[in-house]
Amino acid sequence: MEKLIIGLQITFIGMTVVFFILILIKLALDLMRVLFYKPVQSSKAPGAMTASVAPLDPDANQDPGHLIALLTAAILATGETTAPFRTLSIRSVTGKGSTWKENARTSLMAGMASSRSRQKHSFR
Repeated sequence: MEKLIIGLQITFIGMTVVFFILILIKLALDLMRVLFYKPVQSSKAPGAMTASVAPLDPDANQDPGHLIALLTAAILATGETTAPFRTLSIRSVTGKGSTWKENARTSLMAGMASSRSRQKHSFR
């Protein structure tokens, strides 16, 4: 029983120290945010985009591809992304076979990628 009490005391002390350090990190981050954060001045009016937003139809039979395209367009329309790419097409990768086939295909492709990066040794 004595060992259990000592173990619980050590556990409590360890968890207290960890949470105290986490609180100190949070306070340091908050202090840095207050001292060094400079808000970005936007050239657009903040309410300009809200007038054209329509509510999403809660239809359960909605095409998921349409929803993905809608969300991608909304993200790009905000102008807050600095992505160096364009979305040309969206296609589903899952759902065309069994999970076993997809897992085997993924592991096979990962094996091919790793074998290409290794040098081949000849044992002659």
